[in-house]
Amino acid sequence: MPKNIVLTGPPQVGKTTVLQRVGDQLEEIGHAVGGVYCPECQVNGERIGIDLVDAMSGDFRTLAHINRETGPKVGEYRVDVAAVDEMYQAAFERGLDKADCIILDEIAPMQLESSTFPEAVRSVLDDSIPVLASIAAAPTEGVIGEIKRRDDCELIRMSEAQRDRLPVDLAADLAALIEDY
Repeated sequence: MPKNIVLTGPPQVGKTTVLQRVGDQLEEIGHAVGGVYCPECQVNGERIGIDLVDAMSGDFRTLAHINRETGPKVGEYRVDVAAVDEMYQAAFERGLDKADCIILDEIAPMQLESSTFPEAVRSVLDDSIPVLASIAAAPTEGVIGEIKRRDDCELIRMSEAQRDRLPVDLAADLAALIEDY
């Protein structure tokens, strides 16, 4: 089995939820989890932004928001590129030093507005530590396409029907990978 597991699927299918549940299950059995989660920021059930949360430290920044006035525009959101650079770099360094597994949520157009993000992602995927990542579904070219074609990545196309059972299966797979690494 490849040491990198990469979830893909349409927006809001539950990729981040699955990553969080897997991380929680791994921590419950004693494994340290590093990396970044990207939960939605919602008001009255509507997504108005996306946050960045460091899995180990709990540090928090806003990745993108509909009311942000500066930064590159991706869809209806403006991206805080400095937040991408700072959060992922710090979380990856901490995770590679102290964690048993890295969560990499999400490899997508917003994060790719950062010029340093692609190389940071490649470095984490190239390292020996197991990685559970999520990646945008649509693009097949550029950095996203490159990662989807990597031999050391198992690409799982996710649907809502899998959301509840997938965390248990992935946590077991990653626990086995952690034991091997």
